[in-house]
Amino acid sequence: MVPEIGTFLPELVARRGRSDRRHDVYLEEVGGRRLDWAEADREGDAWASQLSAAGVGEGDRVLTMLPTCATGVTVWVGVGRLGAIEVPINTELVGTLLQHVVDTAGATAAIVSVRFLDVVVPCLRAAGVRHLFVPDADPSDRAVHAGRAALASVVGGPPELVAPVVHRRCAPWDTALILFTSGTTGPSKGVVVPWGQMEETCIGSIPLDDLGADDVYYCPFGMAHVTARSAAYLMAMLGGRLVLRERFSTSSYLTDVADHGCTTTVMMGTMAHFLAQQPPSDEDAATPLR
Repeated sequence: MVPEIGTFLPELVARRGRSDRRHDVYLEEVGGRRLDWAEADREGDAWASQLSAAGVGEGDRVLTMLPTCATGVTVWVGVGRLGAIEVPINTELVGTLLQHVVDTAGATAAIVSVRFLDVVVPCLRAAGVRHLFVPDADPSDRAVHAGRAALASVVGGPPELVAPVVHRRCAPWDTALILFTSGTTGPSKGVVVPWGQMEETCIGSIPLDDLGADDVYYCPFGMAHVTARSAAYLMAMLGGRLVLRERFSTSSYLTDVADHGCTTTVMMGTMAHFLAQQPPSDEDAATPLR
């Protein structure tokens, strides 16, 4: 199958969500949610709608601190439809390193999983971020109330379509993400990643002529890293399925791959080392990975 090139993630999801394949699954969490293209498209619009109602618009930055999950992809779609810029935060950051990223991002709003509120809300308050969304929290959650006491606006629960959304078409030079470096040689630096570069990363790092809509990509990588983002983008280009696990697990890796029919993935050197140390099994050769 020839991938869609020159059309970027927010529009790709919209096209597939309104096509005859709209009920094919796009996002599948290990042990969690499954969203087809139509559901991912609607959730992207809901995020765009809620963020727009909070005053987020073209060029504004939106901080995200989310585990590897379907929401991490639909948020990106929604932010992109406004022409805004997502700035994902490494979920392992705390203290001064976290405050540095929040300060540097210059965001007007943040979307944060409830589990990270204790560490990030003080940083958001210090940086002047006014609006906070907590998609996996009940509106009555105590952590949400704590956020309301610290920030101007806090919304708990899944996104809602509060008004129709006009999609801003992305250009190759528009910023898709600002990804912060790991900080091994000093304070983390924000790297501006345009939509065109995201596309080129997918085109140049994996053999597209051997992939198609029947492929299933296994992604146990953090949402603050380009590896997870390019996986979501590649499957949108091809019309394939993305299987998301919150973090790499040596013991679960091949089981996940088999259970979800994963055909392709990226493997870091340390991952290969850990997997190679596992005892041999009669099931090793039965993997659907190609």
